[in-house]
Amino acid sequence: MDISLKIWFKLIAENDLKTQSRLLRWIGFDSEFMPNRIDKSFKNWERGPTIFLELLRKKKIKSFQEVKDQYHLTNLDQYRYLQLRNYLEQTMRGVINGRRTEIIEMFTATYESKLGTKLISRLYKGVEDLKGTDTVYIKERWERDANIVISVDEWDNLFFILERTWVEEYYKIF
Repeated sequence: MDISLKIWFKLIAENDLKTQSRLLRWIGFDSEFMPNRIDKSFKNWERGPTIFLELLRKKKIKSFQEVKDQYHLTNLDQYRYLQLRNYLEQTMRGVINGRRTEIIEMFTATYESKLGTKLISRLYKGVEDLKGTDTVYIKERWERDANIVISVDEWDNLFFILERTWVEEYYKIF
């Protein structure tokens, strides 16, 4: 788990996703959400939403009745809802209405239960889209890790050989 979090935080830092990822924060552990510091019940809120994103539908904040029905809340939870709604309106309006990258959209779809299959493929595609289709970052990492210099011609030739080898092995099976 520790390595996964390191990768996630590195991905956020390298691709300037800090603002977009705020909707994925756990409500009970978000240090910027002031009511959370005072009212510890957000950490123990068993029936309520877990992350801020769960309070949204089509980039709009759900009504208390919708949240109440979805999470089987009681009227006693309305004050917590109002605190959450106020926080979203005051501090996350730009995040809610802003453009989201493929990887953030994938997490959004996952929480909205619209993403049933191919989760790993979509995650990989999202990371690939962030990095771009250029493989220069892979080449630079290899050079740094192996303490070598790879010319552009050698790099292109490597991909040609790999592709040719894979295709030939693929057709040998059939």
